[in-house]
Amino acid sequence: MPEKKNGAWKYCYWLDGSALAELQLELAKHNIAMTRAEKNPCEALRGEAGYAEPATWEVICKHDAAPWYRASPHAGEILAVTSFPLGKQYEPFLETTIEPSDFEPIDFPPEGELFELAHNPSFRSRIPEGWGAFPREMGEAIVKGLNNLSEKKLS
Repeated sequence: MPEKKNGAWKYCYWLDGSALAELQLELAKHNIAMTRAEKNPCEALRGEAGYAEPATWEVICKHDAAPWYRASPHAGEILAVTSFPLGKQYEPFLETTIEPSDFEPIDFPPEGELFELAHNPSFRSRIPEGWGAFPREMGEAIVKGLNNLSEKKLS
C-alpha cells in the first residue's frame, strides 16, 4: 500500500468513524499506526498517516480554522492524512493532495487594497460565524506552537 504517486507529499481524505476504524485496521496490517491529532488538526500531518477528529478543530483552531470547518460540507467528518494514496475504496473520500511548490508571489497588494478586499461584500458574505472573534492575546502562543510543529521533521 504505501507508495507515493505524482509527487504528492500528503493525501487528505474525509472519513466517518467506521471508515477510519477500517483504515486503521488496514494500515496496522502494514505496521503503520495513525497519529491522532490532539490540539491542532495540523498534527495529522506528522508521520506516515494521521487523523483529526471533529473536536480537535475546537482546541487551538477554535477562532480561525474551526468556523470554516463547521461551515464546510465536511463538518462532523474526520480528516485522515497519509503520505501515500489509499486503495480504490477510499478514492471517493480523497479531497486534496498537498504537493511541494516553489511558488513565490511577485508582489502583495498594498495595505489599502487588502483592506478593500477584506471588506468586500462578496467576501464578507462567505465568512462563517465566529471567525472574526479571534483573540489577539492567543496569536503569539499559536505562532510559537506552529513554529514548533513546522520545525519537526515532517514526512
